[in-house]
Amino acid sequence: MRIAKYYTYYKTSYGVVKARIASELAYSEAVELGKNYCKSNNYLYLGTYDDEYADISLLLKESGEKKNTVTV
Repeated sequence: MRIAKYYTYYKTSYGVVKARIASELAYSEAVELGKNYCKSNNYLYLGTYDDEYADISLLLKESGEKKNTVTV
């Protein structure tokens, strides 16, 4: 099981957010954390990646949104 820093992307009313998960986790744990956060805050979960510069342009094209990212 690979432990790493992960980034979760999600869509809000003000754009797409790239949130860095503070702790190093296994991928499955990071995905679960990201999905639970989005569900509890009523955000659209887009994905969790271990690359700080993940290309989510295909996800954004499918949702019809422009790439407006905010790092939190």
